[in-house]
Amino acid sequence: MDKANPIHPASTETFGNHVRIEARAQVATIVLERPEQRNAIDRPVAEALAAAFARFEANPQWRAAVLFGAGGTFCAGADLGALNDDARRNEVHADGSGPGPLGPTRMTLAKPAIAAIAGYAVAGGSNSRSFAICASWKKTPSSACSAGVWACRSSMAAVYACRVSSACRARSI
Repeated sequence: MDKANPIHPASTETFGNHVRIEARAQVATIVLERPEQRNAIDRPVAEALAAAFARFEANPQWRAAVLFGAGGTFCAGADLGALNDDARRNEVHADGSGPGPLGPTRMTLAKPAIAAIAGYAVAGGSNSRSFAICASWKKTPSSACSAGVWACRSSMAAVYACRVSSACRARSI
Protein backbone atom coordinates (compact mmCIF):
# COMPACT_ATOMS: atom_id res chain seq x y z
CA MET A 1 0.00 0.00 0.00
CA ASP A 2 1.29 3.46 -0.93
CA LYS A 3 1.66 5.42 2.34
CA ALA A 4 1.75 8.77 0.51
CA ASN A 5 -1.71 8.22 -0.96
CA PRO A 6 -3.45 5.03 0.20
CA ILE A 7 -6.56 5.74 -1.90
CA HIS A 8 -4.64 5.95 -5.21
CA PRO A 9 -1.44 3.89 -4.89
CA ALA A 10 1.32 4.57 -7.40
CA SER A 11 2.34 2.04 -10.02
CA THR A 12 5.71 2.06 -11.77
CA GLU A 13 6.67 0.89 -15.24
CA THR A 14 10.24 1.12 -16.56
CA PHE A 15 11.51 1.84 -20.07
CA GLY A 16 15.20 1.01 -20.45
CA ASN A 17 17.60 1.97 -17.69
CA HIS A 18 16.79 5.66 -17.26
CA VAL A 19 13.08 6.25 -17.90
CA ARG A 20 10.05 5.20 -15.90
CA ILE A 21 6.39 6.05 -15.52
CA GLU A 22 5.10 6.61 -12.01
CA ALA A 23 1.33 6.57 -12.35
CA ARG A 24 -1.14 7.61 -9.72
CA ALA A 25 -4.85 7.79 -10.49
CA GLN A 26 -5.18 9.66 -13.79
CA VAL A 27 -1.69 11.20 -13.97
CA ALA A 28 1.39 9.54 -15.47
CA THR A 29 4.66 11.10 -14.35
CA ILE A 30 7.38 10.24 -16.85
CA VAL A 31 10.69 10.40 -15.03
CA LEU A 32 14.06 10.84 -16.76
CA GLU A 33 16.75 9.69 -14.34
CA ARG A 34 20.29 9.73 -15.65
CA PRO A 35 22.02 11.92 -13.07
CA GLU A 36 25.55 10.85 -13.97
CA GLN A 37 25.00 12.56 -17.35
CA ARG A 38 22.77 15.39 -16.05
CA ASN A 39 19.85 13.66 -17.79
CA ALA A 40 21.46 14.11 -21.21
CA ILE A 41 19.69 12.06 -23.85
CA ASP A 42 21.35 9.50 -26.13
CA ARG A 43 19.49 7.26 -28.59
CA PRO A 44 18.50 4.53 -26.08
CA VAL A 45 17.12 7.17 -23.69
CA ALA A 46 15.32 8.97 -26.56
CA GLU A 47 13.73 5.68 -27.61
CA ALA A 48 12.74 4.96 -23.99
CA LEU A 49 11.15 8.41 -23.63
CA ALA A 50 9.22 7.96 -26.88
CA ALA A 51 8.04 4.52 -25.70
CA ALA A 52 6.94 5.96 -22.35
CA PHE A 53 4.94 8.72 -24.04
CA ALA A 54 3.39 6.19 -26.45
CA ARG A 55 2.40 4.09 -23.43
CA PHE A 56 0.86 7.16 -21.79
CA GLU A 57 -1.08 7.99 -24.95
CA ALA A 58 -2.38 4.41 -25.24
CA ASN A 59 -3.61 4.14 -21.64
CA PRO A 60 -7.20 5.43 -21.42
CA GLN A 61 -7.01 5.76 -17.62
CA TRP A 62 -4.21 8.37 -17.75
CA ARG A 63 -5.56 11.82 -18.56
CA ALA A 64 -2.35 13.87 -18.28
CA ALA A 65 1.41 13.35 -18.27
CA VAL A 66 4.13 15.19 -16.39
CA LEU A 67 7.71 14.98 -17.68
CA PHE A 68 10.19 15.27 -14.80
CA GLY A 69 13.98 15.19 -14.71
CA ALA A 70 15.22 13.60 -11.48
CA GLY A 71 18.45 14.41 -9.68
CA GLY A 72 18.42 18.21 -9.79
CA THR A 73 18.63 18.67 -13.57
CA PHE A 74 15.63 18.63 -15.89
CA CYS A 75 17.68 17.82 -19.01
CA ALA A 76 21.07 18.76 -20.45
CA GLY A 77 19.97 18.05 -24.02
CA ALA A 78 21.66 15.55 -26.29
CA ASP A 79 24.46 13.43 -24.85
CA LEU A 80 27.50 14.85 -26.66
CA GLY A 81 29.54 11.85 -25.51
CA ALA A 82 27.43 9.68 -27.81
CA LEU A 83 28.22 11.59 -31.02
CA ASN A 84 30.98 9.21 -32.09
CA ASP A 85 29.05 6.06 -31.17
CA ASP A 86 26.74 4.81 -33.94
CA ALA A 87 24.60 2.86 -31.46
CA ARG A 88 24.12 5.76 -29.02
CA ARG A 89 24.09 8.82 -31.30
CA ASN A 90 20.70 10.53 -31.47
CA GLU A 91 18.83 9.80 -34.68
CA VAL A 92 18.60 12.89 -36.86
CA HIS A 93 17.42 12.98 -40.48
CA ALA A 94 18.57 15.85 -42.69
CA ASP A 95 15.04 16.40 -44.00
CA GLY A 96 13.53 16.59 -40.49
CA SER A 97 11.63 13.33 -40.80
CA GLY A 98 11.91 10.42 -38.43
CA PRO A 99 11.71 10.34 -34.65
CA GLY A 100 12.55 13.36 -32.56
CA PRO A 101 16.24 13.32 -31.63
CA LEU A 102 15.34 13.67 -27.96
CA GLY A 103 12.50 11.16 -28.07
CA PRO A 104 8.99 12.60 -27.83
CA THR A 105 9.70 16.05 -29.28
CA ARG A 106 7.98 15.29 -32.61
CA MET A 107 5.11 13.27 -31.21
CA THR A 108 1.56 14.57 -31.45
CA LEU A 109 -0.42 13.74 -28.35
CA ALA A 110 -4.17 13.89 -27.89
CA LYS A 111 -3.82 14.31 -24.12
CA PRO A 112 -2.12 17.13 -22.20
CA ALA A 113 1.50 16.83 -21.15
CA ILE A 114 3.53 19.32 -19.16
CA ALA A 115 7.17 19.59 -18.20
CA ALA A 116 7.93 19.94 -14.50
CA ILE A 117 11.20 21.80 -14.90
CA ALA A 118 13.15 21.66 -11.67
CA GLY A 119 16.81 22.42 -12.20
CA TYR A 120 18.68 23.08 -15.42
CA ALA A 121 17.03 22.77 -18.83
CA VAL A 122 19.75 23.62 -21.33
CA ALA A 123 20.57 23.06 -25.00
CA GLY A 124 18.19 20.47 -26.43
CA GLY A 125 16.84 19.94 -22.91
CA SER A 126 14.85 23.12 -23.31
CA ASN A 127 13.41 21.61 -26.52
CA SER A 128 11.46 19.26 -24.24
CA ARG A 129 9.76 22.35 -22.87
CA SER A 130 8.46 23.26 -26.35
CA PHE A 131 7.11 19.73 -26.74
CA ALA A 132 5.26 20.01 -23.45
CA ILE A 133 3.81 23.42 -24.22
CA CYS A 134 2.46 22.34 -27.61
CA ALA A 135 1.08 19.09 -26.30
CA SER A 136 -0.70 20.94 -23.52
CA TRP A 137 -2.05 23.73 -25.72
CA LYS A 138 -2.94 21.63 -28.71
CA LYS A 139 -6.49 22.96 -28.90
CA THR A 140 -5.83 26.60 -28.08
CA PRO A 141 -5.33 29.42 -30.58
CA SER A 142 -1.82 30.03 -31.83
CA SER A 143 -1.74 33.44 -30.12
CA ALA A 144 -2.06 31.70 -26.75
CA CYS A 145 0.87 29.45 -27.61
CA SER A 146 3.04 32.41 -28.56
CA ALA A 147 2.09 34.36 -25.46
CA GLY A 148 2.80 31.38 -23.22
CA VAL A 149 6.21 30.76 -24.72
CA TRP A 150 7.21 34.40 -24.67
CA ALA A 151 6.25 34.51 -21.00
CA CYS A 152 8.90 31.86 -20.20
CA ARG A 153 11.84 33.27 -18.30
CA SER A 154 14.58 31.55 -20.22
CA SER A 155 17.34 32.54 -22.59
CA MET A 156 16.08 29.80 -24.91
CA ALA A 157 12.46 31.01 -25.00
CA ALA A 158 13.02 33.30 -27.97
CA VAL A 159 14.81 30.57 -29.91
CA TYR A 160 11.96 28.10 -29.49
CA ALA A 161 9.10 30.61 -29.66
CA CYS A 162 8.93 30.54 -33.46
CA ARG A 163 9.07 26.74 -33.57
CA VAL A 164 6.45 26.31 -30.85
CA SER A 165 4.16 28.97 -32.26
CA SER A 166 4.27 27.35 -35.69
CA ALA A 167 3.66 23.88 -34.27
CA CYS A 168 0.73 25.09 -32.16
CA ARG A 169 -0.76 26.98 -35.09
CA ALA A 170 -0.50 23.85 -37.26
CA ARG A 171 -2.15 21.71 -34.59
CA SER A 172 -4.99 24.16 -34.01
CA ILE A 173 -6.05 24.11 -37.68
